Amino acid sequence: MSYLRVFSLVRAVVVGCALYIIVSPAHAEEKSMWNKFVEFFSPTSEVKGEGPLYDQLRELDLKINRVEGKYARERRPMNKDRYKKELAQLKADREELVKKIEAEEKKASVSSSAEAKKSSAAVKSSSSVAKVVSSSSMPACRPDTVFVRDTVVVHDTLYVMLAPKPQPVEASSSSAEVPADTAVKQ
Repeated sequence: MSYLRVFSLVRAVVVGCALYIIVSPAHAEEKSMWNKFVEFFSPTSEVKGEGPLYDQLRELDLKINRVEGKYARERRPMNKDRYKKELAQLKADREELVKKIEAEEKKASVSSSAEAKKSSAAVKSSSSVAKVVSSSSMPACRPDTVFVRDTVVVHDTLYVMLAPKPQPVEASSSSAEVPADTAVKQ
């Protein structure tokens, strides 16, 4: 009788260890529920690269994601058609931009290989290097400023009334004439 109890206990331990060995690698690779949730709602493709073209591509991807969300929620056929056309246009624009980026990268790689051949043959002057560095560090875009005149909240919607852009203050002979609260900050 005790022999059967020991045998069944050993068998249970062996089966338990086998299950643990089988399950533990699969459990270690499985993502947490939060990571699955974040991954589901995040954009599928991340654009890697720097520069104005890549910024435009990220912006297009963001617009495409927003319009896809609107398209998925829309019930009215006319609005759905409008979103579908807008999606097609945005995707076409994205493809054109991707081709443009690929062409720029190809051109840059060809020029960099030519530069490498030239640099091995002759030494570059420091002024030409300074010109290249200064042209690549130019800002891609400037943020716009919006002037708000008033805001109104109706139920759960915030309405913003925009004010016209103020005229720039002309520089007069004395800056003391312009009060500090009306000076435009740039």
